[in-house]
Amino acid sequence: MRLFVLTSRVPWPLEKGDKLRMYRQLAELHRAGHEVHLACLTDAPVAEAARAALSTVCAGLHEIRLSTWRRLARLAWSPLSSRPFQVHWFFQRGAATTVNRLVDALQPDVAYVQLVRTAEYLKDRHDVPRVCDLMDALGAGMRRRETAARLWMRPILRIEAYR
Repeated sequence: MRLFVLTSRVPWPLEKGDKLRMYRQLAELHRAGHEVHLACLTDAPVAEAARAALSTVCAGLHEIRLSTWRRLARLAWSPLSSRPFQVHWFFQRGAATTVNRLVDALQPDVAYVQLVRTAEYLKDRHDVPRVCDLMDALGAGMRRRETAARLWMRPILRIEAYR
């Protein structure tokens, strides 16, 4: 089975839980004989060490660069939206065009997105079965962080938890 996997960051090095989890999932899918094509949103070039490590578990690695200025511009408009702030932070039209071109070219049997922040890219692709790995209860995590956050940050975390 050919799989298209979209992540909000490069899952290497393994210094964060979401990266470790994704890497282990990729390794298991590869071990099971699936052809995995990984697309990573990033604001910096993918390091050679990451390319080398991921090449052992993926048939293809696709780097999708995001502009920091566009991120900030989208985030500035996010209070006018009902979508979570992180969706605005990670979504860019140029990246969406790249994702759609990759899906068209690869013709995957399944498209897999990690977290709500990447779901926006494939929400309208009804021609391919899609899986969204939410990984955790984001709203509950935001509410937990709100209690320990600085006063100015609490309303932002409360809104993100609600969205």
